[in-house]
Amino acid sequence: MRFGRLFSVYSVLGVIILAFSLSVIFSFSNLRRYEALARTELTDTTWILAQAEIELIRFLYALDLYMYGEPDVVRKEDVVAHMEIFWSRLPLFLEGREGRRLARVGDAQDTARSALKTLARLEPAITGLRREDQDGYRVLRAELHGLLAPLKRTLIDAREWQEASAGIRTERLDRIYAEMIIAAIGILVSTGCLVLLLLHEIRLAHRAQMAEKRALARLSEAIESFSDGFSLFDKDDRLVLFNRGYREMFAETADLLVPGVSFETLARARVRKGLIPDAVGREEEWIRERMRRHNNPGSDFEVRQHDGKWFRLSERR
Repeated sequence: MRFGRLFSVYSVLGVIILAFSLSVIFSFSNLRRYEALARTELTDTTWILAQAEIELIRFLYALDLYMYGEPDVVRKEDVVAHMEIFWSRLPLFLEGREGRRLARVGDAQDTARSALKTLARLEPAITGLRREDQDGYRVLRAELHGLLAPLKRTLIDAREWQEASAGIRTERLDRIYAEMIIAAIGILVSTGCLVLLLLHEIRLAHRAQMAEKRALARLSEAIESFSDGFSLFDKDDRLVLFNRGYREMFAETADLLVPGVSFETLARARVRKGLIPDAVGREEEWIRERMRRHNNPGSDFEVRQHDGKWFRLSERR
């Protein structure tokens, strides 16, 4: 019986190895199609630049409508929203895979850094702009419009870089054919060993996962025994777990207490519902102060609630 089970397992593994080997062989004829995918990656990089330019134009258009259009057409909140959308595009120039690509495109990253600094400097003036402040509007409009030219130049540089990179990729593609022939031989030999190793690793991973679940269950039981409220946030400042005391402390926003919600979301919800008397009339300022204290925890502090209660809060990294 045991031999039959082993035979079945090895038969399945043999079929997997054969199928994988055939897929490698057939991939030679399909390799040219993947060149289009490489071109798409380059196009995505230029798309980021083009999208940033479009969002800046929309931002300027919203600002113009706010100053000269009908009051009900565009509100200040719409202008700020367009500013934030444009603002959110700029970090893509500097971070991740696209950031590494754009580092090779002209002054793309310098343009993004300069735009970020300009937005950070102008944000208070934009959020506080009034329709009757024509002089302030003209100054803001001129500075923001000055961001367009560098973006356009960067987009042109990116398209030229895209064309050059596509040519280089085509040359490399021919070399890949020869390299794949050599690699296929090694794959046929190593795949069998790899599958067996993966099966072993899967068993180990399953055991580790079960141990992690048991540890998490013990941790949950431990924090539930605390008389005080307790919560744990991960490195991205998102809620991982909390106890019953924490839910009772923040019962008014208990519907938001689910794993994955950010600390700032919870803080804004309490402010929005008027649960923090000290935040009334200065909501954004209070939230900034709260997030600054949250991100740089020090000594314990107290917060007054709407019902007159005081919470003593202790935060640690």
